Amino acid sequence: MSPSGRVARIAAIAGVIVAALIAPVTGLSQSWEELRASAQTLDFEPIVGYASGEVADGQAVFRFNVEGSGPHTIEVIVTDVRQGIEHADEDTVLYVFDEDGYVIDWNDDGPYGLASMLNGVDLPWPGIYYAIVTTYPRFIETDDADRFAAFTAPGLSSVAFDITIEFGTRDIEFGLYDQYDDFPYGDIVYDWDAIVARADVIELEPLTTSIAGNIDAGIDVIAFDVDGPVELRIEVVIETSDHADSILAIFDADGYLVDEDDDGGISLASMLDPVYLPAAGRYYVVVSAYPNFAETDWDDFLLGYSDYAEAYFDYSLIIERAR
Repeated sequence: MSPSGRVARIAAIAGVIVAALIAPVTGLSQSWEELRASAQTLDFEPIVGYASGEVADGQAVFRFNVEGSGPHTIEVIVTDVRQGIEHADEDTVLYVFDEDGYVIDWNDDGPYGLASMLNGVDLPWPGIYYAIVTTYPRFIETDDADRFAAFTAPGLSSVAFDITIEFGTRDIEFGLYDQYDDFPYGDIVYDWDAIVARADVIELEPLTTSIAGNIDAGIDVIAFDVDGPVELRIEVVIETSDHADSILAIFDADGYLVDEDDDGGISLASMLDPVYLPAAGRYYVVVSAYPNFAETDWDDFLLGYSDYAEAYFDYSLIIERAR
């Protein structure tokens, strides 16, 4: 898939919040505390995070929180190239630091061109990290302990970009992620074939369909067919636990994520209202318990679910046409 295609897919990720970047600071001697104060928050769920920014001769700083250690892939996807001080290209530089300003890793040119990517960078513990994006040759100098010291020069290009963070290591040849052994909430138990085989196929009622379910480990799967484009309201109503936290996702017939929600319903229950199903065919609704989110590749194809759950619960699944 072309870079523009990847951007379109990433932009469709449900529940993602885009962070707007303020004007960058261009000096060479900012302190680590000043950089932290300038950071934009990048909301990172256990699976994926996304934000947008701009950078020219200065830097763009993003703060994100990870709940599990291990390999993460952080990519800068250039969406617009402007004329910089000397260059009009997509030559970015990407750094990742821990909360105290110690460098974790950095990259200049990624596998897809001059834009940067850290593929499978090891974030060694849960907590706060910072991603810093500059343009070439605005590199970062560190002291003898690998802590941030200063910038080396102004950047010479000017770009708008998206930055994405996903758990796992990308197989560059195929664009997929190797996450099966390192997913922070348990190994994958249910891949797409298992989802299809596990599905309870139902026929939607003309107005409202209600299905009783139970999460005692793993996932529940409901499948249904629609005869054309339609907007639906799909809600999980938790019946038996005050502390249960559901996750709701819907996939098309080929295994691509259409939409996902964590806490859009009552309390910690989930709701998609509305969710647009763009074509006739079969769709699969998956109900799981937090933090068992759908694990997808960069193109939103389902890699699978674990069988982890913080709490077990009975629920009702309500499906009706959007109001």
